[in-house]
Amino acid sequence: IKYFFLFPIWKFFVNRASFIISISEKVKSWLIRNKIENDINVVYYAVGNHLSSHKPLNRNIFGMAARYLPWKGWDNLLEVASKLSEQNFDFQLHLAGSDDIGYKKDLKTKVKEKGLEELVFIHDEFESIYDFFDLIDVFIFLSESEGFGLVILEAMSYGLPVICSDIQPINEFVDSETGVLIDRNNTDEVSEKLMELLLNEDKRMSMSRNQLNKVKDEFSIEKMVQKVKELYYSP
Repeated sequence: IKYFFLFPIWKFFVNRASFIISISEKVKSWLIRNKIENDINVVYYAVGNHLSSHKPLNRNIFGMAARYLPWKGWDNLLEVASKLSEQNFDFQLHLAGSDDIGYKKDLKTKVKEKGLEELVFIHDEFESIYDFFDLIDVFIFLSESEGFGLVILEAMSYGLPVICSDIQPINEFVDSETGVLIDRNNTDEVSEKLMELLLNEDKRMSMSRNQLNKVKDEFSIEKMVQKVKELYYSP
């Protein structure tokens, strides 16, 4: 009801802006579908430089960080963990995020029901996401919907190999050279691709180098600022 009343007001003011900045092509498409008629320009998020990059542990440890909400793909991820456990694959899975609706309690119950207590570790939200990245060898992200997916770009900026849902807007900045895009609902495929990446250090190192180069070339703060300045100061 709140959205029903506020959206027309928001739309009224947005359509009087000189231009609009969208954080992804997906968001731009949503704006167009909702009859936003202004000049819409996509300017992706950016991340800063790091003094160091990810150091691989080579211990078959992977993890996901996001808000503890059902549509983020936690159930799918636990199903992947179950499949790996059934194959007697030696691994650890770390989960982290903010618990907005108390969903973490449900996840703990599901971990226990699946007999994964010694393999899956559930954390609170980390003050620095890079401290979480230091715990793992591969970052996995199985969300069903995102406006952008900044945490994936943060992982890439750190040289941490990623496996993520093949959805917009994630596939706008992750490609076959910088990550593994998968069907989030095909947990057999996810398990296979994840195991393959964890066991292939050369592939992970190559992916890491490609990530660092792509972020430097396309997603630096300097480039984002330049794009925004061009919009504000264009004739």
